[in-house]
Amino acid sequence: VGDPQKMGMINDIHTVYTVKTTATDPNSSGPLKASSTVLRRFRDFVWLFDALVSNNPGIIVPPIPDKNLRHRFQEGFIAARRVALEFFLQKTVNHPMLTSDPDLKLFLESDAFGLEIKHRKHDSSHQTGWLANIAGPRFVETDEFFENRKIGLDTLEGQLKVLQSSLAAASKARRAMAQSLSELAEALQVLSTSDLSKPVRNTIERLAGLHRQAHQWALDQATNELESLITTVEAYARLTNSVRLTFNGRVKSWDKLQSALNHLRKVQANHEKIKRSCAPSDQSTALMYSLAELEEAERKTHDARNEFADVSKLIKAEFQRFDQEKVEDFKLSICAFVDGLTDRQRQIVKVWQEYYQVLQHLSKQNADASSVPNHPNNGTNNTNTGGSSNTNANDQNNDNSGNHIGGSDNKNTDNIGNHIHHSSDDSHDNNSGEAGQAVTAQPTSAHSISSSTGIVSQEPEPSSSKLPDTVSSPVEPGMGEQKDGHDGHDDSRDPSDQLPQDHQPLLLPDDAAVWADHASPPSPAPLSPHHPVPHLPAYEQDIH
Repeated sequence: VGDPQKMGMINDIHTVYTVKTTATDPNSSGPLKASSTVLRRFRDFVWLFDALVSNNPGIIVPPIPDKNLRHRFQEGFIAARRVALEFFLQKTVNHPMLTSDPDLKLFLESDAFGLEIKHRKHDSSHQTGWLANIAGPRFVETDEFFENRKIGLDTLEGQLKVLQSSLAAASKARRAMAQSLSELAEALQVLSTSDLSKPVRNTIERLAGLHRQAHQWALDQATNELESLITTVEAYARLTNSVRLTFNGRVKSWDKLQSALNHLRKVQANHEKIKRSCAPSDQSTALMYSLAELEEAERKTHDARNEFADVSKLIKAEFQRFDQEKVEDFKLSICAFVDGLTDRQRQIVKVWQEYYQVLQHLSKQNADASSVPNHPNNGTNNTNTGGSSNTNANDQNNDNSGNHIGGSDNKNTDNIGNHIHHSSDDSHDNNSGEAGQAVTAQPTSAHSISSSTGIVSQEPEPSSSKLPDTVSSPVEPGMGEQKDGHDGHDDSRDPSDQLPQDHQPLLLPDDAAVWADHASPPSPAPLSPHHPVPHLPAYEQDIH
C-alpha cells in the first residue's frame, strides 16, 4: 500500500491508495493473481474488514486503523494510516484461511470494485460488541480457557496502550533533540566564520558537521526505527479488538445453537401432539409432515452444536497462532529497533573519536609551538662567582693601590668597568674626613643591573684623572678580593649563578663590612679643580 493521493470534488475529497499485490512464489497456484495493482480508498478497506469478519467467524481478522475526520489530510496521519493498512493486508493474505476468501479476491483484483460491492449484501445479522449481548439471550461462559483469555486480553490491551504512549513521547523527544542538534550545528557553522585562527575555525566547522550528522541520525531513528516499533504496538493494541470479535462469533454460534434447540423443542412438542391424536396404525399426511419437520430440526440442532464446537476449537487455534505471531512480530520490531540504535551509536562514537584525535593533534601542535627553548648568549661566558671583582681594571692600573672613583683611563673598550658608588645618608657629616670608597664590579653588557638595593642604570662615563688613595685599610676578602682562591659567597645557595652571564645580578658589598674599621662613613674625595665635572647619572649626582 503506497502512493496516497487526494482525489474527489470539494464535497467529497478523499485519499486514494495504490494497492500492489505480488506473489512471493509465482509458480504457486493460489486463489489470487500473481500480480495486480488497484486503487482503493479507506472506506473500501472498511468494507473488506467487515466482510472478512462476517464470512469467517472464530478467525482473528487483522485490524484496520481507526477513522479520524479531523486529521485525515495531515501528512503524518496519512503516512501512519498507510503503514497500518499495509499491516492489515499483509496479515490477511498470509492467513491460511482468509487468503481464500472471495471478498479478498474481489478487493485485490477487481477494476470495478465500487459497482460490484453495491450488489453484494452481507449478513445483516452480523453484530459486534455489546449489541450482540443485548439482541440475544445472555451468554454465560462455561469454558475456563476463554474466561482466562478474556482477562489476559484486557491486561495486554492496557499494557500496550501504556507502551504506545511511552514510545510516542520518546519519538517526540527525539524529534525535539534532532531539532536542537540542527540549531546547534547552525550556530557552530556561524561561529566558524568569525575572526579566529584558522586551526580553531576548522575545528569548529568540523564540530558543526558532526552535529549535522547527529541531527540526521536522531531524525531517522525517530521517524523510521522508533515509528516502526510504534506501528507494531498500535497494530496489536487494535488487534485486541479483533480478538474480542472472535468471542462475539462464538456467542453468535451459541445463539444459533440456542435457536435451533428452541425450534427443536417446539417441533418435538408439535409432533407429540399430532402423534397422540392419531392412531398408531394411522399414517396420515400430518403425521408424516411432522416427522419430517422433527428430523430437520434435529439436523439443524446438530449442525448448530457442531458449529459452536468448531468455532470454539478454531478460536483456541487462533489464540495459539496469535501468541506465536505476537512474539515473532515484537521480536522483529524490537531487534530492528535495537540494531538501528546500536548502529547509530557506533557511528556517533566513531565520529566523536575522530574529532577527539583532531583535538589532540591541534593541542600537540600548540604545545610544540609554545615550548621553543631560549638559548643563552654564549658571547659572555665568563661567570662571576660570589663577590670576586674583575682583575682587568687592576691590571690596567697597577700603580694604584685603591679603587677608582668615576671612569677608568683605560681606552680598551673591551674591558669597560661598571662603577658603583656607595655612601650613606650621613656621608656629609664632619665626623670623618676620609675619602669615599668605590667598589669596582665585574663588567656586564646589560644597561640595567638588579641588586639587593634596587635597579641601577648603567651609562658610560668620561674618563677622569687618577685620584690619590685615601683609604688605608684594605677591603675585606669577601667584599671583592679573592682569598685563597675562594670568595665569600656560597655558590651552592645562590640561584643567580644558574642564570646566563648577561642576566647575572650585580652584588654590592655590605656597608658595615667596608667601613668596619671606621667610626663613621667616609666623605667623598674632592675633585680636582682642573678636572672637568663628569656627566653623572641622577643618582650619582645626588650622592656627590
